[in-house]
Amino acid sequence: MRIEYEYREQALSIFTNRTQPDIAIIGGVAIENLIFNKKNPKIKTIIGDSGGRIAFYLKKYKLTPTVFTFLGDDVYLNMILKTFDKNGIPLTWGVNKNGNNHIIRIIDEKRKFFEINKVHEEINPILLEEALCNINHIFIKYEEWNSKIIDFNYIKGRKIFTDIDEFYDYENASFTTNYLFIRNLDRKNLQNITCDYYISFYEDKIIQNGLEIKIKDHENNLFFDEAISAYENVFIYYIMTKRTIEKANELALEAFNKTYKDGKI
Repeated sequence: MRIEYEYREQALSIFTNRTQPDIAIIGGVAIENLIFNKKNPKIKTIIGDSGGRIAFYLKKYKLTPTVFTFLGDDVYLNMILKTFDKNGIPLTWGVNKNGNNHIIRIIDEKRKFFEINKVHEEINPILLEEALCNINHIFIKYEEWNSKIIDFNYIKGRKIFTDIDEFYDYENASFTTNYLFIRNLDRKNLQNITCDYYISFYEDKIIQNGLEIKIKDHENNLFFDEAISAYENVFIYYIMTKRTIEKANELALEAFNKTYKDGKI
């Protein structure tokens, strides 16, 4: 379809002509349908998942992210493309013939449903080198197609922040990263992943490289996904601005607690 090529050309043009991006985001863009209250089931449709959410969060922190992902040609495609463009975030994408990933979340019940449309492509990391030129930091939402990209860029000396959750095929995940964010997964179950530092998220606690921190009032806090992205956003920001890991964790935890409660960073 012509519209596909128009938007690709536009995305490449944005990438070329605007400010050099500070960080690249690879993968993790999905459509989320949010139902806040079962008794009043209004549906809010947003661009979410780890990659989509953190792209907009980083923008709020005055950083310039650029995004590479696979998208499906469905009713949500124009919404995704226009939203990234409106927010001044360069987007380069390939076609996922299986469609976009969809997430349905019932907020007041803390329930989540996934439709994961896997990408059956093997991307040569070298093909991304032009897009990643002079970008030293990368956030990657682990999907099967991008594991080699993680290893390649780690070897290149870039700082890699990798997010992995239980809804993807984590049992076969094998790569090396600088920072690893995991949710509802025990670090011991990820034996084939090597990292310099990891942070595990659970509804009632956060584990920072073995140090456990309890989350107060977690039963009444509903925005777990947003809170994780807020933590990742602040942590990444302060690592990029040369703060210590201890300070980055301290400030990120504040953002996590606030966002967990009200859904806004």
